[in-house]
Formats: sequence, structure tokens, C-alpha cells
Amino acid sequence: LLLHTGPIMKLHQGLNFLFVSTFTGHTLAQTTYTCPATPGAPATQVSEATVNGPSVTVRIPVVNDPDGLCTLVRHNVTGGGNQRAPVARSYANHPWEKSAGLFSAPSSGLSVDCSAGTTCDVTLPALSGAGQEYILESFNRTLPAEATAARFLEQATFGSTREEIDALVASGLDFEEWIAEQIGMPPSSLREFYRKRTNPKWDFTHEVGTVGSGPCDIYSRWRTYAISSKDVVRDRENDFSKYITFEQVAGIPGYIWKVD
Repeated sequence: LLLHTGPIMKLHQGLNFLFVSTFTGHTLAQTTYTCPATPGAPATQVSEATVNGPSVTVRIPVVNDPDGLCTLVRHNVTGGGNQRAPVARSYANHPWEKSAGLFSAPSSGLSVDCSAGTTCDVTLPALSGAGQEYILESFNRTLPAEATAARFLEQATFGSTREEIDALVASGLDFEEWIAEQIGMPPSSLREFYRKRTNPKWDFTHEVGTVGSGPCDIYSRWRTYAISSKDVVRDRENDFSKYITFEQVAGIPGYIWKVD
């Protein structure tokens, strides 16, 4: 493939027309780069990209290792520094995608085309300074079964318990079966759950409709005194309320109560 930044003119023999094509600021994918075979291996450098040059498009295979990750970063080593900007990534059979950060903005000049399926064409903007380069690096991580189960339950529920994690591990991490079991469970009532477990502290000694209002009821709460200053005695004959007050009287230990 011949790459040229100016107009290309070619006269086809035997044909009476002139074919004109122009390439400006962008090169077609011509080089395939592969990620390092093993984690920790030397990084693969994308050599086409140059400082202040045209953008280049390279082809990179999708990572097919279920535990693998390959990252494309812009590496900058100047003055003894080591600056890295994430560009794109592919992992566990997922196509290449832009990484969060500087290159995720549409104005960055980065584009990713994975219409080919097993490979993606990545268009890289020109390097902006001396000492910069684009590199590919490989990583691998295998989660233990407990961590995998905990991560799934953290995503699928409002929080997991040790028993739920152990049960999912014992099932061989059968996520489909776990989801089927959840769907098959009878529906629960948040209102019923709340009413069975709420136990507010009431100012009065008796409230109609409260949870645990009887001495043998679950979640019942009882005071060490029978009445309080907020209790009201109703005078039905005269149709008004009488209030209970507590006072200390000389010569009498403790308190006495009066009905006003």
C-alpha cells in the first residue's frame, strides 16, 4: 500500500477518464500489532505514530483470553519521568474501546472501529511531544471463586452474606441457576418486612396498632414504670382531660403523683 499526503493522479490505459484520489491527514490500517504474549513481557511499540505527523490507523486483534487484558497507552519518558495516558483497552473477548480520560473525548482524534469482529482498526492521533510513544501491554488476573461469587452478588443484590457466597461457590458459580432460583421465589412485601422489624420508642405506655404492644409479642418493649407525665386521664363526666404530675413531698421517699 502506497501512502501519500498529496493528490494522486492515474490515467488508466484504454479509458478516457482521469482518476483522482486524495489522502489528507489519515492513513489506512496497514499494520497489525499484537499484544505481548504474556503479562510482564516487553511492551509492543506502535512505530507508525510520529510527533506532529498525520494520524495513523493500526489493526489490533481482540483479546480472547477470558482472564486477559491488553491496554494501549501513550507513554512519555522525558527528563527521567514516566507519564502514561490510557488510550484504549480490550479484555475477555470484549472489542477494543476507548479508555476513560484524555482520549475518551470526541475531540481527541481517537476512533475505534471493530466492525471486522475479531480485529479492530484504531485511529491514533499524532504524538504531541518528543519522547512520546504508543505501546501495548498485557495483563492477566484470575479471581478466586470466593471473590468471583462476592463480585457477582454485589452486582446482583443489595449485599451478600457469607452463607450466600459459600452457597454460590458450592454450586460451581452457576450464575444462571442462581438467577432462576431468585425468579422462582415468592414475592416479598417491604411493608410487611418493615412492620415486623420496626420498634420505635413511644412516649405513651400504650399505642394502638404498634408492633410488640403485648408482653408476649415479638419485638415488644416495656418500661420499668407504669405511667409517665404525658399520660392523660379522661374525665368523661365533665368532658375534659386531667394530667398526671409527679412531685416530691417532704418526709416521703421517692415521688408521688397527682391528677390535676
